[in-house]
Amino acid sequence: MLIDRVELYDTAIPVLTTTVYGSYAGLPEQVDAVTGEVVFTSENQQPVNGAMVMYDTFYALKGWGGTNPGSSLYSLQKSSNLEPAQWDEPEVAQRAGGAIGPLAFDLGEQWFLGASRAGLYLFVGGQPGKIMQEIYQVWDAINWPYGNTIWVKVDLTHRRIYVGVPMATPNFWLPNAPVNANPTTPNVILMCNYQGLDSGEELKSMPQMHTTMFGTLNAIDMRRKWSIWQIPSPYGNFVSSPDDVEFYICNGRGNSKVYKLDDSAETDDGLTIDSLYCTAGLVELSKRAQTQGIGNYRLRWSYLVAALQSLGNIGLTLYPNRLLGPGDSTVGYNTWTAPGGITPGNPAMNDAEVPLNFAATRTYFEFRENDGHGFTLSNLVLKARADVWNQIRGRTGV
Repeated sequence: MLIDRVELYDTAIPVLTTTVYGSYAGLPEQVDAVTGEVVFTSENQQPVNGAMVMYDTFYALKGWGGTNPGSSLYSLQKSSNLEPAQWDEPEVAQRAGGAIGPLAFDLGEQWFLGASRAGLYLFVGGQPGKIMQEIYQVWDAINWPYGNTIWVKVDLTHRRIYVGVPMATPNFWLPNAPVNANPTTPNVILMCNYQGLDSGEELKSMPQMHTTMFGTLNAIDMRRKWSIWQIPSPYGNFVSSPDDVEFYICNGRGNSKVYKLDDSAETDDGLTIDSLYCTAGLVELSKRAQTQGIGNYRLRWSYLVAALQSLGNIGLTLYPNRLLGPGDSTVGYNTWTAPGGITPGNPAMNDAEVPLNFAATRTYFEFRENDGHGFTLSNLVLKARADVWNQIRGRTGV
């Protein structure tokens, strides 16, 4: 046996988590462990989980795993006639902009993202900005002991951000998901559509929800729009082919398959796709003052017109006052389901129309199609007025 190299390996500290080694320019295999060593420990001992090069500057993304909220961002500034070990490595952001794991970051168009316990941060220069505050309840529901498995990918073609996260299911947002109380790898994908935003600065500073001059929240189109996908996948990435660049999803079901997103597919590898959409509680209080005949109390809904398209049968369910989550008691919770559902066809020749007779202070309208055909909903018109006979229920409780 011929041994041509011996390297001492410190088994007490087998990984130098805060140390980054740089090679010589144009010689990636030639690494000098003395002059090429950069140690990012000036402010904290967080491990370096990833790095980005932007504007000819090397950025180190640091962050603790698990439930620790700590994350930080460092830069490495080149100095003429000096080796990397002698370059300055100032801290850019002390508590934001880092990455919780080795896959929890990605590069956009002259900006990059980093996911940590505190949130998903976008860096375009200056200070990182949080871009998921509008879904902070969903972010808090991530199974953070395994947060280091989170992955982040940016789709520049379709203007989407994919974030694979481990999250206990079923939950408030995925009531029909398979039971997985302690996922150790990502089983849910958070997707952010930013088609109406042209730059990283706009993506960082323009959330979908904003506060009006009257102090109320309002949703604006063509801003950040989040959706939650029930897709288990430990990793996803873009693969180039001679014809296109496609987003591939590694399988999280234990069958070693790799998938891609296909708008025309009606099954998920043979499994029925359970399509569900639920509105907010209608009518929102600040809108009632602008709508004649609505009032501030109980409403009675009398008619629904929806621009629906589907070859399957769409179930319509009305929920009163508040949405229940898994485990909530349904005693006294009176929902209503449209008899026979809705079969609009595809293409639909007419809008779907459903007579209603439902009273509640606020109502959630749920559309669900689990025949495998999916559905599209592009417009919803509802007719309601203040409930004539039972507008105020009177004193309840103790």
